[in-house]
Amino acid sequence: MTPPSSAASSAGTPRLRPGVPEDAPEIAAALRSALAAPPWNEDWPEARALDRVREILGMPRAYAAVAEDGNGAMLGYLLAVAQSSAAGFQMRVEEIGVVPMAQRRGIGTALMRRLVEESYRMGADCIWLASAADGPQAAFYASLGLTRNPRGALYGAMLR
Repeated sequence: MTPPSSAASSAGTPRLRPGVPEDAPEIAAALRSALAAPPWNEDWPEARALDRVREILGMPRAYAAVAEDGNGAMLGYLLAVAQSSAAGFQMRVEEIGVVPMAQRRGIGTALMRRLVEESYRMGADCIWLASAADGPQAAFYASLGLTRNPRGALYGAMLR
């Protein structure tokens, strides 16, 4: 991925800016909206979505970016955390989403490119995230040059 060249936006183009803790309620609302739609179809309670966003924003070395329209309405968000690992210094995407009415307009791509720019600046060796292995989201990440790790898989167990 090539980092974007400018933070400026033209009329009608969403503006990207760093996310701040005060954005948590708006990011949580956008998360609920984005993840309620296919392919995720997740029903996030308002309080739990807000807790999730605040947890990420409160992590050491958290990174947040938001996309807004010309009136300041939130269109999308990206939340990531810088971390060290055996593979080097990396950025892990915790959450990314675009509200349904703004999808397929390049906002997710712009948010990911901004993450790449910031990751380069911070000296990260790689970016990674967990997502579905198939479907539109897999195609989206592949279009950005991200590849599926053949050595790994996501494991989990429901406790309740």
